[in-house]
Amino acid sequence: MKGPARDESAPSSAGSESEWHVRREALLAASACIYAIVLALIAFWPQHVDSAVPSRFWRMLETTIPFITYERVEFGANILLFVPLGILLALLLPARRWLAVPSAALVSAVIETVQGVFISGRTASILDVVANVIGASIGLAIVAIAYRARRRRA
Repeated sequence: MKGPARDESAPSSAGSESEWHVRREALLAASACIYAIVLALIAFWPQHVDSAVPSRFWRMLETTIPFITYERVEFGANILLFVPLGILLALLLPARRWLAVPSAALVSAVIETVQGVFISGRTASILDVVANVIGASIGLAIVAIAYRARRRRA
């Protein structure tokens, strides 16, 4: 006789639960390291990372679709850039998940300060900090919703 269906992603015993926890933590740590490297490359690159895109392309895009301006695309990209940080911080600090957004704001402010003071080809912008905080907030919200949905299923 076959038993009830079991969620294969969930641990089945105390031993495998701790093994699953170790694997989860290792995956989170590796993801955080990879994300930090990518973020540092983007944030501290000597020129704007989109400098390879010809300005002619942006003018054509703005003429064709007036709503899509360079500023809006940049703002959206800055939001997307920090969604993973909000997710990672919320998962790495489950008891202090609320620290994800202030931590992301601090990271963003440091990035913008370094860009403005030390990297001549870059410009600092408070709008980038605002967009980054929105992105981290979205990441935190994704984790909070996922946790709530998981608790309801349990």
